[in-house]
Amino acid sequence: MPTVRAVVHIGPMKTGTTAFAAAASEAQRAQTLPAGMVYPMGTLWFGDDRSVVKHHQLNAGAHGRPAARRARERQQAGLDELERALATAVDAARSRAAATGAAEGAIVLVAEGLSHQKNPRRLTALLRRHVDRVDYVLVARAQPRAIGSILAHGVKDVGAPQRYRLDVSDHLARSARARRYDYAQIVERWRHDGAALHVLPFPEGAPGTTLLTDAVLDAVDLPRLPVAESLAAKRTHPSFSQEGLRELARIKRQWRRLAWLPGAEERYQRRFAEAWERHHRAARRGEVAPWRLPPRDVRLVIAAYAESNQRFRDLLAAEADTPAWRDWFALALGDEPTTPTPAPTPEESV
Repeated sequence: MPTVRAVVHIGPMKTGTTAFAAAASEAQRAQTLPAGMVYPMGTLWFGDDRSVVKHHQLNAGAHGRPAARRARERQQAGLDELERALATAVDAARSRAAATGAAEGAIVLVAEGLSHQKNPRRLTALLRRHVDRVDYVLVARAQPRAIGSILAHGVKDVGAPQRYRLDVSDHLARSARARRYDYAQIVERWRHDGAALHVLPFPEGAPGTTLLTDAVLDAVDLPRLPVAESLAAKRTHPSFSQEGLRELARIKRQWRRLAWLPGAEERYQRRFAEAWERHHRAARRGEVAPWRLPPRDVRLVIAAYAESNQRFRDLLAAEADTPAWRDWFALALGDEPTTPTPAPTPEESV
């Protein structure tokens, strides 16, 4: 009988989780996944039939144990559902491997919030009840790019009208406790017996999804996916220009200030959607330069994570000397040459 392993992309956010999930979801839907591989969705995963499926339910497996009895009961109910979903997905992978003569099947999962969860050993124990091997993949993105992407994502999010500032200082103050891009801490937590951890540098500037998807699968010795041309040619979330983010931020500020007026919310949602679509098309066509954190904010981020990144480099050991990681640390530790630009005036700031 074929063995089955679990391969889990643990994130964090803005490190290609959506690109990877989109490629895998499309391959599962088209039934073009390699022999024995299953990307759980639909009847194999909580009935989730969206075009891009992620497996956020895995977070329950790595949470701490709540103090309140009712919270523990809710958590246990979620874990019971997770066990059933995993059992179904593993059975499908084993059957598919047997049908094609493969010696091993695999379930491939993506849960971008896992990296900062505090109990990876607990999740590993849960997975090992169903599979023979567990591989976690951490994709590290240099913090100046990751945090810049998080801030821009907030401005672009129509569901969060209160998020219209590209304020690195505020973000660092709010995220100091979570430190979701403290890769040294993440590696120290997720390296443990019972599972393998693979750490990859995020490929900045990749033209589409293929490079990242291939890198993740290569790292765990799985066959590459036949990525659809529509996905390979473009980023899932293209980067907007500074002008585009400024316009969206202005609409959100007015929206927040005048939301009490009758009909204002519908009017500003419509204005926002129209502006978003216009700038999205421009970004897709490559007509605009993507917004990046200005140098002064890059320096703030570098300083906030300097000690962590030095430890992270030590944890990678000899691997840190490869060209891809040298480029990564040049950006993360501030060695990348930047062209100084004047600080924007308050009127120019988003």
